[in-house]
Amino acid sequence: MNQKLLENSERIEHAIGLILENALLKTGKSYYDKVSKKLQKEGLVFSDSYHKPEVLKKILSKTYGKSQTALRKEVTKELLDFAAGKDTTHFMAIINK
Repeated sequence: MNQKLLENSERIEHAIGLILENALLKTGKSYYDKVSKKLQKEGLVFSDSYHKPEVLKKILSKTYGKSQTALRKEVTKELLDFAAGKDTTHFMAIINK
């Protein structure tokens, strides 16, 4: 993979991780902790969700149930604000199914 593309991918991963953490913390520390622990059980951290959005989707569904819609909207809004042309389309499509 081209070094520049790799660096861009890593920046997007990092940004997604931060956006997810921020959105969860806005919801409440207990939700953040629950999702963090479930990701860790899968051997993942928040930034890994970029490459494994289906795992995050499953965790959010189990943790939030139907109320995950508000969280997904918040994450999507922040990602759109951040993305401005960056390749987050696949990630957003998976978590918003």
